[in-house]
Amino acid sequence: MVEGTRRGYNDRGSRISPLLVYPPCRFSALPRHPPFGLMSLAAVLREHGIQSEILDLNALRPPLAEVKTRIAESGANVFCIGGMATVYYYIKCLTLYLKERYPKTPIVCGGSLATSLPEHTLRNTGSDVCVLGEGEPVILDVLRAVVSGEGLDRIPGIAYLDPSGRVVFTPPRPRLTDLDSLPYPAYDMVDMDLYFRNELRVKFPTFGSRGKELVEKGVDPDWLARPVTIFTKRGCPYQCTFCYRNFGRQLVSFSVDYVISHMRFLEERFRTKHFVIADETFNANRHWVREFCRELARRNANYLINTANSNRAANLDEELVWLMHQAGFSEIGVGIESFHDPSLRYMKKGQTAQQTKDAIAITKRYDSYRFAMMLFGFPTDSKEAMDLNVKTLSSLGIFSCNFNIPCPYPGTELFDYAVEKGIIDDVEEFLLRLADKDVGELIVNVSNMSDKELLALIRYGYDALLLEKLRNSRLGPLHPILKHVHGFIWNLFRVSLLQCSRAAYSRLRRLGRADSPSRTSFKRACELRKEVFSELSRLSGGSKPSRGAAGHRDPFGRDGAE
Repeated sequence: MVEGTRRGYNDRGSRISPLLVYPPCRFSALPRHPPFGLMSLAAVLREHGIQSEILDLNALRPPLAEVKTRIAESGANVFCIGGMATVYYYIKCLTLYLKERYPKTPIVCGGSLATSLPEHTLRNTGSDVCVLGEGEPVILDVLRAVVSGEGLDRIPGIAYLDPSGRVVFTPPRPRLTDLDSLPYPAYDMVDMDLYFRNELRVKFPTFGSRGKELVEKGVDPDWLARPVTIFTKRGCPYQCTFCYRNFGRQLVSFSVDYVISHMRFLEERFRTKHFVIADETFNANRHWVREFCRELARRNANYLINTANSNRAANLDEELVWLMHQAGFSEIGVGIESFHDPSLRYMKKGQTAQQTKDAIAITKRYDSYRFAMMLFGFPTDSKEAMDLNVKTLSSLGIFSCNFNIPCPYPGTELFDYAVEKGIIDDVEEFLLRLADKDVGELIVNVSNMSDKELLALIRYGYDALLLEKLRNSRLGPLHPILKHVHGFIWNLFRVSLLQCSRAAYSRLRRLGRADSPSRTSFKRACELRKEVFSELSRLSGGSKPSRGAAGHRDPFGRDGAE
């Protein structure tokens, strides 16, 4: 850190006034995840006397004209923006506008996009500096340097454009190992109530047996209707080829005392007892998990805790699941991906289908497993692999499932493979094609099937799983007939059943539901994306941006509807 400067000022005595911008993630989906990275940076800056502002465009979803107005009103003298590769198009549009409108104001980019593709980001957007990896250790030094105009070469772990336009990488910096030194994120700088409502509506419409148990103990149901996301560690030590590791492979944990103190702070601040742990792999350190669970049980905290699918099957056993259940874990999800061993080996999952089945069987005994996330579309996948997935899911009693398509996100081994094989031959075009996309959509096909064959097999998987669900329900006697019904009649029945199921599920989700100001209709989402691409085309001059990047085109050919 820079020493000997006044709090909130750089070496020359100039006030540092950063605006931290969080781009919108998937216009057509409800915003559910607060900008924790920017909230952590804002908290660090506040500790050092620098008052920043977070412009949470993901929550607000405003048109570009309003974005420009808010930026002008901020009075910032440095802009910080970050996000994933799926918001590259928005980051590019916004940073090019900022560079056009405020040419002397520095722009700092961070997050997984800047870390995985720093040179591409610097050459194709308006960004001046990319922070690689964790931002908290260097944010003060970077802001002081860019506001004063002094050299960046002494700051480790960044990339920047020098005056000649050359991309300079400074020496790497070690990971932050004392996470307990970090302040709690700046929850007061974003609309947490909006995120609570949306998380409840989308992911946790009911509370399971643990929630019922807590209500019977006298816990106010309203305190369960405010799910707060927290993190207990950073990094993931495993080798999965499809996964981008936000903090690399080195696993660093907050202390158990820090995490529980953080939970107590959130409990008092937001009147909640519902926590969602969003680690990349929650049970990567089994010893830590045991200590955490025992301490929660000892304190009789009466929490409702979910981990979604962030548990590794090979690290789950009866003892650990029992401890988690005793500590208040309601959902103990497992990262499945596939039950096809050749595909598991191809993606370097490092565990077998049998280990996954054993882990799920244990969690189901404690009513702690509800939804499967699968990946289908690797070169090793086929109809036989899909049949095996459906058969295994059915045997485990799992009928709620997503078959997602592996996407070669920048920074993953799968991305390197796709570039090497020419599947991705233009990185810029690929990044623009990622715009606002979700994991269930076909963006790049790395399988040995045609796009049509791959999508048909995924639909077949959903239909086969639905048939298995019918076979195990009161409609079981109709299964032999329905199994052989094809064409229009089957599709009509399938769609009707799905619509009825969705309507029933929607009624359940109304618990604690309030209309969200950021609930964007599909048509409106298309309009907002079209507006961004239109502005991006203008800023790029219809051909090439000023920094020599590839020319922009809207890869979706949007005309206001998709």
